Amino acid sequence: MTWVGFRTEAEVIDPEKQFKKFSTNIAEQGFCQTCGSSFYFRYTNATERGGQEWLGVTYFARANFINDPGIEPDHNIFYDSHAKWAENVFY
Repeated sequence: MTWVGFRTEAEVIDPEKQFKKFSTNIAEQGFCQTCGSSFYFRYTNATERGGQEWLGVTYFARANFINDPGIEPDHNIFYDSHAKWAENVFY
């Protein structure tokens, strides 16, 4: 999955109440309550996944964008645990 990250502390605006939130001790995740599609996530625990640099960034699933965000993927994360059939490419 391709995620687009924005450094922000702002809340996700959902005027039509389409999204549900799920929180763990690692991250908060938002998904569509109708189909279950991932919408966003943000880390809430600095001790997980690389520390402070991840906090304050909200990641949105690229597939949900209507307009081009104007940026392209520039790296893979968690590649060490990738599926063996997946190539190391950027989309």
